[in-house]
Amino acid sequence: MKEYLIKYYLSEFHGTVTGLGAGVIFLIAAVLLWKLGASQGLSRGIAYALIGGGLFFTVACAGVSLHNRKMIQNIEQQDITNNSETQISEIARMENVMKSSYTGALIMFSSCVVIGLLFVLVFQGNLTMKGVGLGLLLFGAYGHFTEAFSMKRNRDYLNELKMLKFNSSLTINTVTVTEVSDLVCPWCYIGKSFLDEAIEQLPDVNVQVRRISYLLRDDIPENGIDLMQYIKEQLGGYNRKEAHHEAALKTRNARIANYKWLANPMNAHRCLVYVRNTLGWEAEHEALGCLHLALYEDGKNISSVESCVETIAGVKGIDTAAAMEALQSNAFVQDVLDEYHFARQQLNVQSVPHFLIEANGKKAELNGAVNVEQWIKTINKLL
Repeated sequence: MKEYLIKYYLSEFHGTVTGLGAGVIFLIAAVLLWKLGASQGLSRGIAYALIGGGLFFTVACAGVSLHNRKMIQNIEQQDITNNSETQISEIARMENVMKSSYTGALIMFSSCVVIGLLFVLVFQGNLTMKGVGLGLLLFGAYGHFTEAFSMKRNRDYLNELKMLKFNSSLTINTVTVTEVSDLVCPWCYIGKSFLDEAIEQLPDVNVQVRRISYLLRDDIPENGIDLMQYIKEQLGGYNRKEAHHEAALKTRNARIANYKWLANPMNAHRCLVYVRNTLGWEAEHEALGCLHLALYEDGKNISSVESCVETIAGVKGIDTAAAMEALQSNAFVQDVLDEYHFARQQLNVQSVPHFLIEANGKKAELNGAVNVEQWIKTINKLL
């Protein structure tokens, strides 16, 4: 909820800065008309009105912009623990704003328009007063425009608030996601990216991600192979099918920018099992993200134990020396194989990424790199 409040006051701040700029323009125009026009001419009359209007917009918008800036700072420092209560309170405040806050300004701007018309019609022979009338018309018309724009912006914000769905209780819902994936599958990287984005958009849901290793193929050399070399040797060159596949990857997620190696995933899987056993599921999910970025973004070959441990060195709590020592043997190879056979035989997973989602005694499954919207829809359906 905090991000919506900040977004609102930031929008209000930008609006008042625009109004402040308009006030300054009014004052500059007034000065120019004052200097260029005759003492009793039309320009001098317009200048009188623009001075008043410019001062009004400058002072009022400066004060409101400072208020909005202060509100943003206050909200950033707040610890909002109950989004639902904050949402209800903000909806009530905005409904009050829409009902009453615009009344005074609309009356004032409408009065300026009416008085301006009267001055233009009545004082036909007095150019100065007629100029005042034209200036009042300009001020009133611009005021109505700004209020109409502000009302639309606030109405849209109110409707957006009403559409938000937060958990009404203080207990955060928990969703368990079991992710079956292989490191050498770019679609698994994309699928995890979409899942992570969905988690960010569900701040009131505690999403716990569990991972099961999967092995798409067992014929990759121990040290991996250059991707283009593999395509050339195994597929007879960079054919149209591979070009189509790469284009599909880049279309689905532009973050795959430097995919160079078809890595042997066994050591990476072993590394992840080690992280899970020593630091837990959350650390394993973070380590998986590091390995994905190294392989698909940085063009790194993560086939060796050394490259894997180096890649996950930034994970909180990791002891790289202990990790290197633990992974120098064939430790965790059987764990990886057991997980793979469990996924194939017990879960009947035939392709990856594959996700099993559980919440409130209900279950759902998603296969493939489903988008963020589908993730949010699926999770909300289970809550």
